[in-house]
Amino acid sequence: AITAYAKARRAGDAVALLDEMEERAQREPAVRPTIGTYSAVIAALAASDRVDDALALFDRLKMRAQNDAAMRPDLAIYSATISACGKAGRVDDALRLLNEIKEAAKRDASLRPDLGVYNAAIIACGKAGRLDSAGTLFEELDDLAKQGLAQHPDLVSYSAMISASTSANRQAMARAFIERAIAAAVFHRHLGYVASSNTIDFHAHRVFVNSPPSERPKGISAGLAVSLLQYHLAAGHSNTATQYIVGHHGSDAVKSAVLQELNRVVPGAYRIAPTNPGLLVPMPSVQAESRAENRRAVDVS
Repeated sequence: AITAYAKARRAGDAVALLDEMEERAQREPAVRPTIGTYSAVIAALAASDRVDDALALFDRLKMRAQNDAAMRPDLAIYSATISACGKAGRVDDALRLLNEIKEAAKRDASLRPDLGVYNAAIIACGKAGRLDSAGTLFEELDDLAKQGLAQHPDLVSYSAMISASTSANRQAMARAFIERAIAAAVFHRHLGYVASSNTIDFHAHRVFVNSPPSERPKGISAGLAVSLLQYHLAAGHSNTATQYIVGHHGSDAVKSAVLQELNRVVPGAYRIAPTNPGLLVPMPSVQAESRAENRRAVDVS
């Protein structure tokens, strides 16, 4: 039931049921919550942006672990709690937890921070505008991977660094991470650009080499989409006739972000296609001018 509450983001119900299980366990040890139970509730609290409650429950779990080694927080719980801190802008708490698990790993190698923990901390730093701290963690993860002590940075790691770099107006850094992601075969070299159709596609499977499986095409984050758009513009992959495939996902964050950036570069140049809400197309006046320029180019030749 707690897992169901967690998946439904009913954090209050999950906490109430956990408290009930703890109370019953005093009479019926068989119903004592497991480490997985705590993990599910902390994840539910994190998803509901209840970071103070997540940290309090984390501390409660550590207290229990003093008398029961089976209740020692594992990597998944550290990752979920660090993520909760990051979502709430509590980057210092996130880094404190990361340092805590690094110290614990000196005594128990099974607690060595993994890719998920590092990604949670990198995202937390990036969202808080602590770009240098995020970059330090990325390089630390990359070094550990080269030593065979962790997985290599993945699409989450690179996406976080690229988005954070763009948000901080560090365009050169964003481009460098995009190129590293391509070299590491994390991003496709074309980054969604199809020259034959003059389109740029921001769906995940068009950008990531190993896109997570999904029944329907998924989009990328709005921050990454803007970063890739700026990269394509700088590379000359866009002209006044280029169309942008943004999909029709959730809150339309990608569509809004890309449209805003296109119209920032050239005011009033783009709109949502009247017959396809997942496509951004040039305004009719821009299309007409583009056709006129093409005709002039042909006449000159």
